[in-house]
Amino acid sequence: MTALEEARKHAHWFRSSKKELYEWLTSEQYCNYSEEGAQYALANLDIDYKQQALNEAKFLATANVPGNSRRSVLELLTIKGFTQEEIEFAMTHLIADFKQVALGCAEFDAGECHFSKEGIRQYLIAQGYTDEEVTYAMTNLTFKNFKENALYMAQWRLVEFNYSQNDIYDQLITRDLFTAEEAAYALAHLDEAIAKRETEYEASSIDNSLNETNEEQYVTESVDSYDDDDDLPEPYFEDPGMIPDPHTCLSNIIEYEELADRARDYGRYDLAEQYEEIAARWRYLYEEAEDEEMEW
Repeated sequence: MTALEEARKHAHWFRSSKKELYEWLTSEQYCNYSEEGAQYALANLDIDYKQQALNEAKFLATANVPGNSRRSVLELLTIKGFTQEEIEFAMTHLIADFKQVALGCAEFDAGECHFSKEGIRQYLIAQGYTDEEVTYAMTNLTFKNFKENALYMAQWRLVEFNYSQNDIYDQLITRDLFTAEEAAYALAHLDEAIAKRETEYEASSIDNSLNETNEEQYVTESVDSYDDDDDLPEPYFEDPGMIPDPHTCLSNIIEYEELADRARDYGRYDLAEQYEEIAARWRYLYEEAEDEEMEW
């Protein structure tokens, strides 16, 4: 693949700035093209970088989970190397309901990250949401079971760090910002929850051995189970936190590319674009995983 082809592909999948493309092309870790080759590619690449910045801003604000505040979008565009003019264009033309983005972030933090209610509020503030956006998110938050979140965090601290009950209580109150009532509930149910956890772990160990034999069949058949556009799943990408194995990446690439094709068949081009974004992220991780295996 030539430097120009590589630049065109990367710009399409990752909405790159000119600076980011140059660094990608010349990086020894990735493309390792010469400076001359990279400059030639960029000189012949027909890209509107203002539109690139706007596309990235849209993705950062609404397409990925759990979304970003307006301030975070601006900061991330800067990190990606867009010029001030390109960023100003993007932020001027960006249409996003940041109240809803803040609410989505709050729901995610409550349901997936097991935050306390006050912890969610403080996190939204730290992420740059306005007072109005934070108030809207906290007022409309549907998640209510913060006692169970406190119990989850108590289990985590006991299992991972072997904290005493006094230390767990202190951490729940001072660090996680749960209420005294929620922290007391967590400690009162901690032993029961740990026993249930151990029982479930033993059962899952048996199930995993059976599931491994059916994994390949699941990958090929999963997308075929959607009969109409109402059955298409919500686009969702969860950062694995570390480079996964190539097989996992490849399975996800195949699944989301198939979903994108199916969405287009139903005329759901909005979903198709989001599925392609997710497939692109898994493709990037796949290349990273392949490189890591080769080094190993």
